[in-house]
Amino acid sequence: MFTPRADTLLMFFGILLCAMAAIPARRNLALCFLRAIGLLALVTLPVGIAQFLWVIEAKEFPELVLGPFAAVPFNMGGLLCAAAFDSVDRAGLMPTRQITMHLGVYLPMVIVQAGILAAVIASRIRTTGRVIADRTILTVLGIVLANSILGITWPWWGS
Repeated sequence: MFTPRADTLLMFFGILLCAMAAIPARRNLALCFLRAIGLLALVTLPVGIAQFLWVIEAKEFPELVLGPFAAVPFNMGGLLCAAAFDSVDRAGLMPTRQITMHLGVYLPMVIVQAGILAAVIASRIRTTGRVIADRTILTVLGIVLANSILGITWPWWGS
């Protein structure tokens, strides 16, 4: 099960990902890419909050406040990465799960998915200089949010 002490690194990583949305770059492609990753993370944060309130039913203060940040990398992958991870697991291509999951298998899936989506967003930020008023960016963020909502009950925290 999710424990704040054991998952401190995940919480820090989630906070870092969300903070990257505040990068004010518009012309540097690398900074636009990091900002796009941050936007993807930020849009999935409400799903993590919902997970900890209703799915995990966390009761203690640290879990309720910091837990959604630990959920960010998993919610960025959403249902698509969850289904891919479960397929690899069912095929017997990795050792059995012990407490939570194998990040060495899951994170490359999220990195590929987020990298493609962030590249689209970064190119639009660099081209138009806008985030909120760009339909393409809003569409991509809407797809990420929908994918994340669809994967809300996937037990990344262990069952």
